[in-house]
Amino acid sequence: MRHIVATVLVVAAILLLVLCSWQQRRLVAARERHALTPETALSGAPPAVAFTTVVLGGFRGVLADVLWLRVSGLQSEGRFFELVQLSEWITMLEPRATGTWSFHAWNMAYNVSSLMADPAERWQWVQNGIRLLRDKGLRYNPHDARLHFELGWLFQHKVGTHTDRAWLYFQQRLATETDAVMPGGRLPAAALAPGSPAAQAIRDRLGLEPETVHVIDASYGPLDWRLPESQALYWAYTGLQRGGDAHDFFCERMLYQSLAVSLFRGTLTLDPAAGVYARSPRPALFDQVLAAYATARTGPNEPRVRESYRHFLKEAASILAEHGDAETAARAQALLRAEDPGPH
Repeated sequence: MRHIVATVLVVAAILLLVLCSWQQRRLVAARERHALTPETALSGAPPAVAFTTVVLGGFRGVLADVLWLRVSGLQSEGRFFELVQLSEWITMLEPRATGTWSFHAWNMAYNVSSLMADPAERWQWVQNGIRLLRDKGLRYNPHDARLHFELGWLFQHKVGTHTDRAWLYFQQRLATETDAVMPGGRLPAAALAPGSPAAQAIRDRLGLEPETVHVIDASYGPLDWRLPESQALYWAYTGLQRGGDAHDFFCERMLYQSLAVSLFRGTLTLDPAAGVYARSPRPALFDQVLAAYATARTGPNEPRVRESYRHFLKEAASILAEHGDAETAARAQALLRAEDPGPH
C-alpha cells in the first residue's frame, strides 16, 4: 500500500513539474509579447546597473516598491535633494521603468533647480534632468515615446517659456552652448561626413544626431538649433520615429506646437558679448507648420488638433501683420475664414 501511495505521489509530482514548466513557458512568452521582461540583459549597462539587475533578479521590483514609498514621503516633505539619490537607486533597480526616469528628471529640473538662487546653478540642475533622460533613460528605453516627449518638454516648457524667473538666462545659455558646435544655429556641412569631429562634438555636447538634424531641417526647416523649440521638435520627431505607443499623440502635438513657436519667434539675434538676445518671427516656416497640422489632423485626435490649428492661424495673422509680413498674414486670415467662417 505504501509503495502504491509513494508511486502515486511521485507521478503526481512529475505531472505537476511538467505542468509548471509548460505554464512557465506561457508566462515567459506573454511577458516578452507585452514587453514585461526586465530580466532581459541590458545592452551597454554600466557595471553597477548590470550587477544590480542580475543579482537581485525578481526581488528588484519589491525593493523598488519600498523605495517608491519612501519617495512619496520625501516628496510631501519637500526634501528634494534626498529624492535625487533615492531616484538614482530606483533607476538602477528598474532601468526600464520609464515613469521613474521621468519623475527623477522632473524633480531635478523643476524642484531642485528652483531652490537655487544663482541662475547658473539653476541651469545646471535643468541640464542634469535633460542629461538624465537623454543619456541614460533613452539608453535603456530607446523606443519609448513617453521619454522622448518628456525630454522635449524640458526644452519646450522649462527652457522655452517664462515659467522660471531665470528663463532668459536658460535660453541664452542654450543658445551660446549650441552656437559653439553649430555656428549661427545651423548644421555644419562637415558634420555629415563619416567620422567627422564636428559631428562628434554635436553628439557629445547636445546629444543630437547630425543626420537626424539634417532630415528635420529638410522636412520642417531650416530651423535655428540654438532655440529651445528646435530641440523640443527634435525629440518629438525622434519619438514619433522610434515610438509607437499612446504617447505618439503628445510627440505629434509637440512637433506642430514647436514649429508654430518657431514661426512666431524663430529668428534669433545673438551677441553674448553685448548682452543681445532678441527673437522675431520666421515667416518662411508658415507652409511647414501648415503641413504638420495637416498630417496631425488625419489621426483620431482631429477635433483637438483642429482647435489648435484655428488658434495658430489667428495668432499667425496677428503677429505676422504686426511685423510687416502682410502677404503671409493675409494667407493665414484667409485660411482661418475657410476653417471658421465666423467674424475674426
